[in-house]
Amino acid sequence: MKGGFSKRRLCSQDEAYLEKFVVETCRAELTHWLTFLPAFLFFLIVDWWVALILIFYGLVVNLPCIMTQRYNRIRMLRILEKGYKNLTT
Repeated sequence: MKGGFSKRRLCSQDEAYLEKFVVETCRAELTHWLTFLPAFLFFLIVDWWVALILIFYGLVVNLPCIMTQRYNRIRMLRILEKGYKNLTT
């Protein structure tokens, strides 16, 4: 995506960059969760068992991404916390 924020690798260890990285992981996770909002429409369009399969598929595809964003966010927050401690001591 042009002008987007790549989360593939760290490009800097600067505090502002890491804070932006944290915000972007929140945004990415939210995007994956939002894909489930229209899931109830499946039950209006197809048989209930097909809707369940589609929802299961959505979970299988999106949960690894959600887990990765959370894992990376926790790591970045720990790095930022250690950085702040080093600045104050």
